[in-house]
Formats: sequence, C-alpha cells, structure tokens
Amino acid sequence: MYRVALLLGLLWANVAAATMSAAERQSLTDAFDPLLSSRAAAEKCLSPDAETKAKFDRQFRALAAQAVGSIPPYRGEARDALVVEAFQTILGHYPLVQQQVAEIAAERTCLGPEIKEMVHIYRRIAAADWLKIAPPIKVRLMWEEGSCTALAMPEDVRETDHAALGKYGLLVTPDGRVAASKIVQSAGDGRLDALSIQYLSSCRFIPVRLFGHPINTPDWTELSHGWGG
Repeated sequence: MYRVALLLGLLWANVAAATMSAAERQSLTDAFDPLLSSRAAAEKCLSPDAETKAKFDRQFRALAAQAVGSIPPYRGEARDALVVEAFQTILGHYPLVQQQVAEIAAERTCLGPEIKEMVHIYRRIAAADWLKIAPPIKVRLMWEEGSCTALAMPEDVRETDHAALGKYGLLVTPDGRVAASKIVQSAGDGRLDALSIQYLSSCRFIPVRLFGHPINTPDWTELSHGWGG
C-alpha cells in the first residue's frame, strides 16, 4: 500500500496540465496493477461471495480515492479533469489485467504460485479493517457535451453590459441526471436564477465510477452560471 501512495505522490508532483502524459498513465497503472490483478484472479479462480466482493471493491475505491486525492489543487477545473482521467485510466487498464491473469491461469492453473499470491492479496484487502473509507473528493461532475438545452437570454439583460453570475446546487443521480436543484448564491435576478437552474438541470452529467460504483458522490454539486457581460 505504501508503494501505491509513493508512486502516486511522485506522479502528481510536477503536474502542470489538465491531461496525463503517457509516462504518468503508465506509473498509475503500474501502481494499481497488483490490486487489479488480485481482483481479476479472485474473479477467475476464487468465486468470492457477494459480501466479499463488495468489501474488496469498497476498500479498493477508498484506496484509489485517497491516492488520487493527493493531486495538488493548483487549478480547480484542471484538477477535476485529472481526477476523472486518473480513475478512467485505472478502470481502462482492468480488461488487460483480466486477460493477463486468464493467460497465467490457463498456463499454470489456479493453483500456481502467481495466482495464489494474487488471491492472497485479494483476501487481505477484503478482510482489512485498517483501510478507512475516504471522504468524497471534491470533484465537479463533467457534463456530456451537447446535452444541455440552450435558453434565450432575457431581452433587457441582453441590452445591458451588466454581467450576472449565480451559483447553484444540483443533486445528480447515479445515471447522471439532475434530480433536484437549489440556489446557493443568487445572480440578483429571480428570472436569471430560474433560467440558470433550468439550463443546468437539462444537462446530462458523467459520474466518476470505478467498478460500476460512483467514486465521487457528494450530496450536492455546486456550479456557477452567468448571463450578459
């Protein structure tokens, strides 16, 4: 586990852009490869019960969230994009790991030393009580491009140079739809607040997931929306 934390610390030490280099992605997959391999080996050779699988995945997600949470908050939006990319990189590496584990099992059987070690790691993580579940990382959910419904700006606002900016809270469901909304900071005009909420509520968001479960599940996601200017 220390190896994961160390590698992730090095990985994010010199981040300067909202995208990961090939070397950074390789470091990330190398760091999580033993854990991904243990999960794939358990699926292939152990057939764990539902409770054990849920415990391992919960512990894995907590560890990943803690590690990715070490990304420095140098710029909010850039950091958000990197967090999403990091989780997608981890998850995207899993099919290759599954293939590699299947090849090892086919060649040396599930009783071979490599598979036994992977299963041992899986059992240790699933049984651990020292890996505490990390609090949700403060990451703004990304929305699907083109999913938001454009709305017309009120004529009297269009004719002025005054810029109005409000902040709004959205409750987003696991499938990326807005279930509820609220005003966090008004734009100073009730009509603009209503239009902003209508616009943001029409968007389809992309939840950050790992093994099918949301990583970032805050009660409310806050977004700003402005008019005019």
